[in-house]
Amino acid sequence: TDEETISAWLTGLAGRRVNVHRPQRGEKRHLTELAYRNCIDALEKDASLQKRAWERGEGALTQLSGILGLESVPARIECFDNSHIMGRDAVSSMVVFTGGQPDRSAYRRFRLREEAGGDDLLAMREALTRRFAKAAEGAPGFLPLPDLLIVDGGKTQLSVALEVLASFSLDYIPSIGLAERNETIWQPGADEPVALPRNSSPLHLLERLRDEAHRFAVSYHRNVHNRSALYSVLDGIPGVGEKRKRALFDAFLTLDAIKAASAEELRAVPSVDARTADAIVRYFQAEPENKPPDAAEPAAVPPDKAD
Repeated sequence: TDEETISAWLTGLAGRRVNVHRPQRGEKRHLTELAYRNCIDALEKDASLQKRAWERGEGALTQLSGILGLESVPARIECFDNSHIMGRDAVSSMVVFTGGQPDRSAYRRFRLREEAGGDDLLAMREALTRRFAKAAEGAPGFLPLPDLLIVDGGKTQLSVALEVLASFSLDYIPSIGLAERNETIWQPGADEPVALPRNSSPLHLLERLRDEAHRFAVSYHRNVHNRSALYSVLDGIPGVGEKRKRALFDAFLTLDAIKAASAEELRAVPSVDARTADAIVRYFQAEPENKPPDAAEPAAVPPDKAD
């Protein structure tokens, strides 16, 4: 009987004898029916959650593949975005979605050369070139290659991505540009972009990718910008260049800690000799004379390490 089968199963789970009873009337029957309805509700909610998760991930990928005409469903998608302020401290981000979900351990970031400045095309070219150069070198943090490449921007940004891929003989990788203004997709060789239906799963997936790339780029840019502001405080000290600035922040983490350090503690930092240590101590002892009027001291942010 069903009771015997269930009893045997529960006995095996519990490691002791479990008896199953089916009340026919009264309060116990009412409680049994209530437990049954709660179980059905829980199963329906779980099934609904699983369905929504599938629609947001694998289902959206399957639909997107059909829309883009891809030969297979992309397992790994990479999306690139840039960030800067008036051309300063330009950075680029690479976010990765695997199976339609964020794969944060695979995210990468790039601090761009000064000449990239506010030129979004130069910035995109540099970031993509560095990303695929790393892959060509076999760097494990940049493998495997993407099954779909997305760049934030329209037709022009996509053309840059295609040129970079071709330069590495990777032009077989499907690529699209996502234009933010109208939420449209640019494909290679297309005269007009593709507009996905509003509230569709593929569009939501692309928006999540683009928004995550933007968030990651802005977060890293803010960190770089704050660090640059911290570094600039040390610019007036003779003998303190970029290498010593980094060594000082690696050792002390904050500007206040550097200010409070003795000459002996400063000399313990790699590349900081006695002469430079004395110069740092004298500089901060005379800080009111060195600091411009009303100069605001930036928040302390430890140095970041970019790819």
